Amino acid sequence: MTIPRRILLPTCLYLILSFATASPLAARASSNAATVGLHWAPNGTCDSTATNQVMIAINDALILSNSAIAALTKPNSNPASYFFPSGFASQATEVFQTINMALAPDSSKAYTGLNPIFLYCQDLLGKCGDGVWGYVPDDYNPATGMGDQNHPAEIVVCPTMLALPRNPPSCTGRPGQATIGWAFLRTFVQLRSVQPHYAKLAARGIGDNSPGLAASHALAKQKGGGYDQNADNFAELATWSYDLGVTNDGVKCPQDCDQMGSDASC
Repeated sequence: MTIPRRILLPTCLYLILSFATASPLAARASSNAATVGLHWAPNGTCDSTATNQVMIAINDALILSNSAIAALTKPNSNPASYFFPSGFASQATEVFQTINMALAPDSSKAYTGLNPIFLYCQDLLGKCGDGVWGYVPDDYNPATGMGDQNHPAEIVVCPTMLALPRNPPSCTGRPGQATIGWAFLRTFVQLRSVQPHYAKLAARGIGDNSPGLAASHALAKQKGGGYDQNADNFAELATWSYDLGVTNDGVKCPQDCDQMGSDASC
């Protein structure tokens, strides 16, 4: 898959993507927090540069996720309807809300059905390389009983992910590019631990099945679906929603929607 990479803009243009006041990982120190949400893996080999980039990735993924939730409040309109049929809006919203709880800096808000999720910069399975932003080994969802019960939930972030730029501010005319928040989100959503409880996902889970904008849109339109098990349907909705300036009040820059495709007017 060839995904265009942004030309990195001056740092001042990224101030709109400000950091959270607390680290989503460092906040998990109490005994109650130890069983839920995202943690640094012991000996996960994230050096100081990688640690900083991981924190950017988490922060930006949360921003993109919230943009997707806003878009899904209007499930019959683009960009939501470009990636999911309207009848799936509530389930898609649940996926994003669960991701937000798993990444929340305040561990008391973390989703109580989650196992701990350990983050590694070390390439545990030797899968990192060109076009691989990150991956998750098989993990267990206690709510559904799916996955390997003896395997901890883990996410590996690859150097290719950490080298990606950030999303520029919304409505700058260059939506839908590969960014660090997008790459983290499309990897994180593949964790069984953060997938909701309804039967179809419990059986098969979300995976990197049909990557790319065009393939994701095709899944949303075809009979039989597949959109609900494809990581990029979630990640593309999130990044396009942010780039288009989607809020609960609508799309701030509808003139950019046609960059999704010829049938993507807003």
